[in-house]
Amino acid sequence: MRFCRFCWGDHWRGRRHSADMLAGVTPIVLRKQVYASAAFVGAVLYACSYPFISHWAAMFLGAAVVVIIRTLAARYLWNLPVAIPEDWPPKE
Repeated sequence: MRFCRFCWGDHWRGRRHSADMLAGVTPIVLRKQVYASAAFVGAVLYACSYPFISHWAAMFLGAAVVVIIRTLAARYLWNLPVAIPEDWPPKE
């Protein structure tokens, strides 16, 4: 019972957020990395190109775009914008 209160205590108190329950931190994928966005772009590209080209070609095209986006993001240190900066509110 104590474990359940530890894991779900924030939800019971009304503080709902996307955080890892055991570590208490927001996953890096949801903060600023491009992993999920690159996968989404690849999936949309696959879905849009599938009716016009073969299944295998659409799959490899989508996968190639994901690899290219992630490689460029790693090379040029791209990050996604955040809605609320980590240093908010500004300290006076």
